[in-house]
Amino acid sequence: MLSAIVLLPLLALIPVLLLPERYSRSVVWSASFAALLLVLYGARDVWEGNGKAWLVDWTWMDALGVRLLLNCDGLTYILLLLTALLYPLLLLAEPAGRPVSRPRSYYALLLLMQAALFGVFLARDALLFYVFYELALIPIFFLTAFWGGEGSRRITLKFFVYTLAGSLFLLVAILYLYWRTPEPHSFSFEAFYGLDLTLQEQIWLFAALFFAFAVKIPVFPFHTWQPDTYTVAPLAGSMLLAGIMLKMGIYGLMRLVLPVVPDAVASWGWVAISLCVAGMLYGSFIALRQQDLKRLVAYSSLAHVGLIAAGVLSASSSGMQGAAFQMFSHGIIVYALFLAVDILERRYGTRRMDELGGVAGQMRRFGWLFAVVLLGSVGLPLTNGFIGEFLLLNGLFLFRAGLAALAGMTIVLSVAYMLRWYRLVFFGDVRQEGRGDLSAAEGLALLVCAAVIVGTGIYPMPLLQLTEPVAERLLSFVSESTAALLP
Repeated sequence: MLSAIVLLPLLALIPVLLLPERYSRSVVWSASFAALLLVLYGARDVWEGNGKAWLVDWTWMDALGVRLLLNCDGLTYILLLLTALLYPLLLLAEPAGRPVSRPRSYYALLLLMQAALFGVFLARDALLFYVFYELALIPIFFLTAFWGGEGSRRITLKFFVYTLAGSLFLLVAILYLYWRTPEPHSFSFEAFYGLDLTLQEQIWLFAALFFAFAVKIPVFPFHTWQPDTYTVAPLAGSMLLAGIMLKMGIYGLMRLVLPVVPDAVASWGWVAISLCVAGMLYGSFIALRQQDLKRLVAYSSLAHVGLIAAGVLSASSSGMQGAAFQMFSHGIIVYALFLAVDILERRYGTRRMDELGGVAGQMRRFGWLFAVVLLGSVGLPLTNGFIGEFLLLNGLFLFRAGLAALAGMTIVLSVAYMLRWYRLVFFGDVRQEGRGDLSAAEGLALLVCAAVIVGTGIYPMPLLQLTEPVAERLLSFVSESTAALLP
């Protein structure tokens, strides 16, 4: 099952590269839909905790102890489901968009990206995780550089340098942990958990790992690549970066930081959490001043992922479960927000708020569906945004009440800038004549997002029950002595 999920996008590359370009999108659509069906088919096994049904363990480089080790638990499954769901939605909204130049290369990169994302979330061997982690950087670099907006190549080069530098720190940390495992040495995550590391070793490893993942998330002050990259990236690039790719960094915190260096998290985690909260405040205040809607979504995303990272580093069950749930919720919401910006730009030729107005009267279906997405983004009760944010703030409160209060302020600020968006763009004076409401594909894509936002907000238990045993297990590596260091 797992090998099929990873190999399916790679096998689909063959017809994409060999068949005429007019078939490229159909092949990717078929492969993405098949991957979604495979992920849904395996839901029962994951729900029942049947790990053997979702296990691949093949020898890769036996002399070095490297294995093709893939496995799926509740945390992994949520991210697999998010990736598998967003790809068909991304393709669904595309027909009404601008024609894609060089479709064969474009769709081949989308497939390579999907395979890398599946691999990152499924890998249980640290070196394999690193390979997929780096592989995901290649397609998103070319997608943004060659299909992006003005200045995309210069901006994407900055993004590439940032993430590559962070990845080098990750590689060094993985190699050090490998040599600290008992002989025969192993790159397995399980071999890294519970290693007898001194506090000084843990602190240096924590610094390296946190920097590597903080660049990808991103966390303040390592975020400077993010707003420009999100702004110039094509629709698919923005959605993949914000909706899925940044989750790799948060996933790394959960799998490779908390259980591997728990004493360092207890001693210095407050510094990392303070940076996350500072980024939340910074992103929220900057979003309040934005006229460009795409930059507004970028800074809003900076604030939201800062809260998710802080929840993980709080080393609490509430924070861990909230992070897992909010990764899924944020992926759906930010996809819908970028799609909404793209719809406005296609209809009116601009994405600036001061050049838009009265859209609700011209695009009624769009106005109603976007309202649901907006309410999920600000965390209104009975939406999935509320569930995740409540759990995260609770976990952060258990760590430091003061930091939780500052983080809570950003929720209020998000209400301010999102309602400002809705008031200025959808109401007020009509500045341009409308060009039709949502197409059937656009309407269906937003409707699916709205249904997921409301459905998982009203009944979140299936996702929470999936992540609870994983959160408890990862937190079990926090020893009693470490727990005593926590406030």
